[in-house]
Amino acid sequence: MKSPADLDKIEAPDPYTSGRMPRVHRINKLYLELTGRPARAYFCAPFSLAANIRGYENLIIDMAERPEFAQRVRYSIRKSHS
Repeated sequence: MKSPADLDKIEAPDPYTSGRMPRVHRINKLYLELTGRPARAYFCAPFSLAANIRGYENLIIDMAERPEFAQRVRYSIRKSHS
């Protein structure tokens, strides 16, 4: 994401078909089948995801110079993962 306008172009991923998530779901299911216990998979927090999308330095600058935009970035991530 290079500018605030790019945020509106990002669509929320489908956690069952997008990126690494289908593999994570398969691994968690296999773990449950083999052990009888639910897997304890850990994932990035919204801030880490925002830093990956926006760039760490850019996100920190946004937080200082454009806090409303930085908040929107984090909110859009939380909203897509709820």
